[in-house]
Amino acid sequence: MKKVFFKVSLLLSFTLVLFIFSSQEASANGFNLELVSSSKVDFENLYIKKSDGSITAFDNIKDMQLHLNYINSNGYAPEFITLARLGHRLIGTQYKYRVFSGYSKFTPFWTKASLYTLTNNQSESFSSTTNTDWGSINFSFSKSYGVSTNIPADSTRYSRLAGYADLKIERYYVSLPNLHNGYYKTEVTVQNIYIDPIYQ
Repeated sequence: MKKVFFKVSLLLSFTLVLFIFSSQEASANGFNLELVSSSKVDFENLYIKKSDGSITAFDNIKDMQLHLNYINSNGYAPEFITLARLGHRLIGTQYKYRVFSGYSKFTPFWTKASLYTLTNNQSESFSSTTNTDWGSINFSFSKSYGVSTNIPADSTRYSRLAGYADLKIERYYVSLPNLHNGYYKTEVTVQNIYIDPIYQ
């Protein structure tokens, strides 16, 4: 029964909603708070996508479950999470620039175009993986075009539009003193996005 439940849990994606103190109250009490609000938890791909678009990735299912279990444990008041009770140690930071993130859905075919025009009120999402100093990680972002956007291209070459992203990647070790345990996690933040032609 436990094995069946474990397999099912790997395929589930659910919404986790947590509440925290206001920043003033947190500061007054010396707490370092981690906000995980309306997050998408993906067990199959070992990451949590927060409402701000940033991603927390884990090395394995055990580390991910430790993270989720501890921040939801009865050891905390339900209205906040404090990392002051954890050993939250930054191991390293890596930056990656203009990482290919996938093709635009508005240019499904290769063509010789001199100009691409994206009209207002259009939007699309990009998702990809990239290698880091701590293994391969997932990242994603969305792009909305509030006004018509013109993107020039070289009409002598076949091209499509593609998304690119600048990434900030931070590696942490989180110790759980109450449990005499700990886990690693990788935080991925998309800092800048670009939509540009890519050529064959």
